[in-house]
Amino acid sequence: MRPPTPKLQYRLAATLAACSAVLFSAPAFAHTEDSLTAPAPAGPDGSNVTLGSGGGGQFPFALGSYNGLVLEDSADEGVDASLDPIRRARRAVSSVGNNQYQEDDIKPGEAQKWYFPRDAKDRDGDGPKDGNDREGGGPKEGKDKEGDTPKEERPSHQKRANTVYVSMTICSKPRLSKGAPDHNPPALPQLEVSILGLNGTDSWAVFKSEGGYMSAVGDATGDVQLKVTAPESKDYEGTYHYQIAASVDALFHTVGDDESLFPVDSDTTTALLATADLNKTGYHLPAGNDSDWLHKHPPFVMFANNVNDPSIEGMERSYCALNLHAQVKGKKSVEASMTRRPGGEKLREQFYVTKLNRSSEYTGILAMAGDSTDSGNGYIGGGGRVWKPETFSTKNDDNCALIHDLPFCNEVAYSVPTNPQNYKNKLPDLITTYDDHARSLYKNFTYSLAQIQCNATNNETKWSLSVNCDDCANAYKNWLCAVTIPRCVDFSNTNNTALYPRNILRPFHNGTSLPSSAVNDTIRKSPAARHARNPWIDRLIKPGPYKEMLPCRDLCWDLVRSCPSALDFSCPEEPEIWASYGAKNDSEEGRCNYPEAPFRNKNGGVALRGGVGFGLGGCFGLLCLGCCDD
Repeated sequence: MRPPTPKLQYRLAATLAACSAVLFSAPAFAHTEDSLTAPAPAGPDGSNVTLGSGGGGQFPFALGSYNGLVLEDSADEGVDASLDPIRRARRAVSSVGNNQYQEDDIKPGEAQKWYFPRDAKDRDGDGPKDGNDREGGGPKEGKDKEGDTPKEERPSHQKRANTVYVSMTICSKPRLSKGAPDHNPPALPQLEVSILGLNGTDSWAVFKSEGGYMSAVGDATGDVQLKVTAPESKDYEGTYHYQIAASVDALFHTVGDDESLFPVDSDTTTALLATADLNKTGYHLPAGNDSDWLHKHPPFVMFANNVNDPSIEGMERSYCALNLHAQVKGKKSVEASMTRRPGGEKLREQFYVTKLNRSSEYTGILAMAGDSTDSGNGYIGGGGRVWKPETFSTKNDDNCALIHDLPFCNEVAYSVPTNPQNYKNKLPDLITTYDDHARSLYKNFTYSLAQIQCNATNNETKWSLSVNCDDCANAYKNWLCAVTIPRCVDFSNTNNTALYPRNILRPFHNGTSLPSSAVNDTIRKSPAARHARNPWIDRLIKPGPYKEMLPCRDLCWDLVRSCPSALDFSCPEEPEIWASYGAKNDSEEGRCNYPEAPFRNKNGGVALRGGVGFGLGGCFGLLCLGCCDD
């Protein structure tokens, strides 16, 4: 007969079984204070532990001292808390999920802590979405769904380093204090982000934001601690609002330092800007025929702000700040479309910006919401991308009107002479007037070109082995549109000495005339300065005085090179050529007009070709001044 088991043994076994069931059946420890439904009761030494089931059940219970468990009220700075076998919920610290930004307000002088758990990637279930997941597909290859058996089992004590990407953007800034000057206000104090746990260091690395943006990349084997600090300031009061994000895939918020936005031209209330070739902006077109993209949703957005308005100052590199505070934004003010201008080969995006102020300077900023298709939490790079700012300005005189996307002269994208009394709110009529006139002149040229043996197969009968009739027709069209549709600039512009005055003897549309001091005697005696470039402009449009940026002589040279000698084209020699054309100058911009001029090489940016130069008047016909009008 077995001796009875002592009651003490039963009680001890039951106690150990109960503790084991609670300790080892709970799948996850709660890492944040937000997961608590009620404060856990304190143990004899004042410590407590909270265990979470992951499904909402909480098991607060008191623990005294127990060998083998390290329990601390707060993790010391510089110590990787993930090394503790058991740790309690962190107070005033929230976690940042993989590709899941968090946001908060912070006052000057305050600091806020966050952390990115080492298992954040495994908690995301299907994982972050990118362009491969937009159609409802599963997780990216190589990412295991939560609950699936990992592809490779690793011992629990073995740690694998992950590359961690941290980014922060300032979305709103505090207001100027009452004592700070309104004119030329002090620079916005930038937020700082301190990071612990990257690259094996045991000390905090401090990163200061610039233009409202910061980022850091490093390897981590455990939790990454984050601390956002707002510096003390006597010049600003109120709060910052910011977003902070971390990822093991890529930066959630990004910036581009390359030059990708180019001002094309403007008038008093509108401006035209365009991107570089899309493949040079970091946006890669899908394989195949990219002509379909001309009719698709443009991938970029553009923001603009008057340089005298401080609303985005100090936050120019933050997408959320631009989206909230930029003066010019959205479809009501910015019309985005795709174009192949100039040249018809490279695809780029253009922005027609409206509702601008006369004679004002603006900062234009190219941006992308997420990956241009999807943005926000759950998407890799979902926080948006911002490129370098680019300044542009509007004109002062309202007898220049910006036109673009002409049906025939499709390379024309600049301001042309106009009369606001005749064409106010009638921009399509102005476009038709210029475009139809050029088209009618081109039709006469096609009759002459038809006499050339363009399709000859025998080299002895071909007029050229290097160019054909298509090259000739294209060169003639580019030249014809440039000299038929002059580029208009403010008469009040005195900074560019290459501009040539036109219509100096005619009144403005309001009846006033130029004072005698407006032009010197040499210009006043010049016949080319007394009327518009082409007399039909004076008859039909009546723009009054303006200045012209002359077409570059390269257009004339290209025409002569591309067409058969039987057409008898020739360009004037020096010095007579300067009465019709300008010349490119690589060291100066705005010296003559040609389609690629806005996309000049500047500060190491995107370069297409050429520079700009100087010249005087011009028309067309025999490629010289005043011999082409009907």
